[in-house]
Amino acid sequence: SLSGLISGSGSEGQIAFFTSANTQSGSNNLFFDISNSRLGIGTTSPSHKLEVAGEGLIGGVILGSEDIGIASKTDLINLLSSGVTINGSLTSTGPINAPSSINTINGIVISNGSITSGSWLGSVVDVTHGGTGTSNLSQYGVLVGEGSGAIQSIVSGSQGQILVGMQNANPIFAALTGDISSVSVSGTSASVSLSNTGVTPSTYGSSTSIPQFTVDAKGRITSATGINISSSLLPTGTEGQMLYNNAGTWTSFSGMYWNDVSSRLGIGNTNPQYTLDISGSLGSQSLYTQDIYLSGTHINASASEINILDGALISTGELNLLHERSGTLLDSNNIS
Repeated sequence: SLSGLISGSGSEGQIAFFTSANTQSGSNNLFFDISNSRLGIGTTSPSHKLEVAGEGLIGGVILGSEDIGIASKTDLINLLSSGVTINGSLTSTGPINAPSSINTINGIVISNGSITSGSWLGSVVDVTHGGTGTSNLSQYGVLVGEGSGAIQSIVSGSQGQILVGMQNANPIFAALTGDISSVSVSGTSASVSLSNTGVTPSTYGSSTSIPQFTVDAKGRITSATGINISSSLLPTGTEGQMLYNNAGTWTSFSGMYWNDVSSRLGIGNTNPQYTLDISGSLGSQSLYTQDIYLSGTHINASASEINILDGALISTGELNLLHERSGTLLDSNNIS
């Protein structure tokens, strides 16, 4: 070789590289197939534009014969003829599209965008990612959310309890107290039993009794009694009878009778023929009337004519001397 010139040798296809300042060499580990314009690293018969026999590091990603990974984990993705295995978490920023209408990923069947079969065997999915945040829910419990925290189950402690809302806290199941004594359930129906107020079940009030109730501040009837008003009621009677007070008790009687059709009052009879019809004697200190009838006969004498007897002291027997007498009454005043 000439002084200052580069020296060295190699084989066809090998890419020359410096082994010293003025010396070159070649290796089958860095081979260029000039006829196919293919570069092989670790192979002399590359089948692609670039073929690496073994592992390669590109921008921090390690490419192996069956694995793709990084320096801390070289087998994050395992490539096999039967499928792809991901040895780690898969985070997707967009939809994962299946190459066909039905695709299976680790036993989960995805058909037209919907999971149609398979079981979730991973860890608990939190609420922020559409899960419940828990691996167990109480049987017959009511689910209650807690923001982004795990969903909670609230279970009734006994039959008949009701769910009560709480301010700034989870609702609770509580038994009813106060006026409600119990809640019973039959099938899908429930009924409430009220506490006994002490009032006897009955019908209060009648034609002779007024019901009297005591009501508390909540509107409940706490006592009930009846007030007998029979002594204050008018007694019953027949048509035309009148009432009198018999030692404090009002009593109907027929001794006085009022005919409301003819507006006549009967005393001692129930068929008055005159405005005032008295059957029996009449006693009076004075009597004022327009006409006088005795035994049905009209007395035609005027008051002055009758007054001729004024001052006469006669007995009933003497007055009866006038019975059936007619004509002129003779006495010492008209006999000469």
